[in-house]
Amino acid sequence: MNRNIQALFGGFDRARKSRSLLAAAIACYAMLYEWRSIFELPTLIGFANVLKIVMPLFLIAGVTGQGDRLRHPAAKKYLYFFVLFMAWGLVSSFLSGELPETILQWGKHLPLVFSCYAFFLFLIKDDELSKKIMKIFVWISLFTVAQYLLLETAVFTKVAASFHLPTYRGGIYYGPFGILGQGSGNIYLKTLGVSLFRLYGFWLEPSTAAAFLLCSGFFAEILYRQTQKALWRAAGVLCIIGGGLVTFSNTAYLAVGTAGLLGEAYWFKNGHSRLRHILRGFFFVFVMIAAVFGRWVVAKYCPDNVDLRYLIGVRDAVSDPYGGRMQTLDYNFAELSGGKVPVSAIKRLQILYGVGFRIPGRDVYGRGVQVSASAPVLWLIFTGVIGIILLSLREFQLVKYMVYTVFSSIYVMRAAQAWLVVFMVHLSYGTFMTPFYFISVALVFAAADSRKTKNCRLS
Repeated sequence: MNRNIQALFGGFDRARKSRSLLAAAIACYAMLYEWRSIFELPTLIGFANVLKIVMPLFLIAGVTGQGDRLRHPAAKKYLYFFVLFMAWGLVSSFLSGELPETILQWGKHLPLVFSCYAFFLFLIKDDELSKKIMKIFVWISLFTVAQYLLLETAVFTKVAASFHLPTYRGGIYYGPFGILGQGSGNIYLKTLGVSLFRLYGFWLEPSTAAAFLLCSGFFAEILYRQTQKALWRAAGVLCIIGGGLVTFSNTAYLAVGTAGLLGEAYWFKNGHSRLRHILRGFFFVFVMIAAVFGRWVVAKYCPDNVDLRYLIGVRDAVSDPYGGRMQTLDYNFAELSGGKVPVSAIKRLQILYGVGFRIPGRDVYGRGVQVSASAPVLWLIFTGVIGIILLSLREFQLVKYMVYTVFSSIYVMRAAQAWLVVFMVHLSYGTFMTPFYFISVALVFAAADSRKTKNCRLS
């Protein structure tokens, strides 16, 4: 069996068809985590869980069978700290006192280490495979934009029926079998008298949909630079509009501002119309500030402006513009530090080792911990100070690599922007632990390779 798998993978460098199948398999595996809402359906969840375990092992069996080794220094260090983080997470889980839950949750994350390793091996060495995977993600994003337009049209013309998705997380879906995607949230522009859906697609949250579409937009820019085909530039614009605008997400605004600022820094460094890029840089800084503080400003100074409230995310919660997020943060840090009441020394030590890998939020059986959706806070609560240090050291390997390479070519810069938008979204809503996130990391590590940059470098 193992020999057959090795033979299958051994043909990827020789057969375009096999490489396409591998790209499709990796993309499908990533979508198991992206489209969580539909893969939690009772008829699909068992199959999806099996694939989440089997696919990383299948990929590892293929690459290790060829005797391949990861030789990229920064990628090796990234994996080293990933393994240390998971090892510490196991210790934290044993100390939590909730062993059945924590070991199960830790076990669910373990295959991600193998998939991350496989992505690095495949994508860093194989330009054509990277290109095929980026193309698939761009096409999925274009499907999502088209899905959104059809949803708006079908609801406006009153031809689309809706239903509640029969899962724990629920959601209102439209069209036959929910093909038009989720329509659980909307905004109302009073001045225009228009109500618009927020783009969800098959994602649980508009912010996670935004991360995927924005990242795919920068993938499309890379493809445009490599092929010079206008199709990819047009696709990139649609992806950026879909992710950065019609999700109506503050997190998306922050991601756009951060990636835009990096782009302006690149053009400024390379001596292109510096005054213009300074002015654009200030605009993106303003977007970032508005994304972080806009809700508070609108709730305090413009509480009667319905348009601004909906656009910036305040909507009906003028008294609580951040929708309970700040209260959740206060609760998490109070729990971790023991709060204001006398607690045992063991409880106070929990700030070092955390509460273990737990279910985020409460499930139907009462298991889990109510925790912030922010990835750094989530892992601080789950794995304590030691865990978050190890996770930060993991991400630092990528950041350090970017600092030295991001200005070397437009290819590297676009790959960095693609990763950055996903990273910024995960800061607000995510885990830093999804296959799509690791693919974006792998493409940054792969980007400085001279074979990829020689046709994209600025003259």
